[in-house]
Amino acid sequence: GVGLNLGRDQTQDKNLSGLNKINWTLEPKIEAKYKSNYYSISSELAYDIFQKGHKGSYLKTSIGSGFPIIKLKTFIIPSISFTYADKTYLNNFFGIDSSENISSGYSVYSLSDGIKDISASVISIYKINDRLSLTANLSYKKIIGQVAKSPIIFKDSNISTIFALNYNYWIELNISSNNYLYLFWLFFSSLVDNADIALLRETIPIFLPSVSITLYSLMEVLFN
Repeated sequence: GVGLNLGRDQTQDKNLSGLNKINWTLEPKIEAKYKSNYYSISSELAYDIFQKGHKGSYLKTSIGSGFPIIKLKTFIIPSISFTYADKTYLNNFFGIDSSENISSGYSVYSLSDGIKDISASVISIYKINDRLSLTANLSYKKIIGQVAKSPIIFKDSNISTIFALNYNYWIELNISSNNYLYLFWLFFSSLVDNADIALLRETIPIFLPSVSITLYSLMEVLFN
């Protein structure tokens, strides 16, 4: 896939004054995933394709599972992950060079390749009826190691919440006798990674109304 990294600009926060601007860029992503009956492991490598943004690369690895609570019509998906980034990425976002030292007043600081953060999240999907479901996502992220010691890190952990109301619409297309084509389209959402502007905020609840066109639903299999 391809992702969008929004970069960093001094206008985002007064504490970024005097720091170099990091342009937005597109990030091609290479993903590998292993799934078993009880858990899944995935790794995603992303890099700056234009070399005009952060100019680096990072690898995010996640371990997750999922299980239904039948009586509550709820599906729970817990996961943990960590992000490993190269020194170019880390120095552009969290380092301070000599020119930034003069313009911002922050002490000179350089980083090497290493782990940027660790995080844990729990996604809960509650089936309201055949059409509607409610999704809640609670995430905790902590900046660690050399990144946490950067002079532009003022808070090394963050909790975020996302709520989404999903509407499901399904259609069966008769391709041949007893054969059906099931299509699936999932709503998309975007949440800016506060860690990448090096200024972690307090907990921010976000509500995202959304639409899912679902012609074959996992929830139908579990609860019908």
